[in-house]
Amino acid sequence: MYEGVCYDTFEGQQFFDRATTMAVIPASRSSVWLEINRNEALARANLANRIAEVMTPHAYRVRFVGAETLNMNCNDRDSFGRSSRFGHEGAFPGMVVVERILAIDAL
Repeated sequence: MYEGVCYDTFEGQQFFDRATTMAVIPASRSSVWLEINRNEALARANLANRIAEVMTPHAYRVRFVGAETLNMNCNDRDSFGRSSRFGHEGAFPGMVVVERILAIDAL
């Protein structure tokens, strides 16, 4: 089970493990890519009217069942010699996949 803050922006869905508010994010562990169903997250956080606002950032406190990549600070290389990274344009060192949202609140 995971609990923390999801910061959903136009081309990025970051997850800050164990964070409780946006204010504590700088002190938390580095962000990783969060693979989450954006429409379900907004609807469950009572923000369904904002689904079409893809350019508007959203932040949630979320608790969920999921799985993470084996190496959350991946330094592996692919067959072309590039670093194995995750998320939009490979900008994140790890990824957490949401399997089931247990609780979610808009921040």
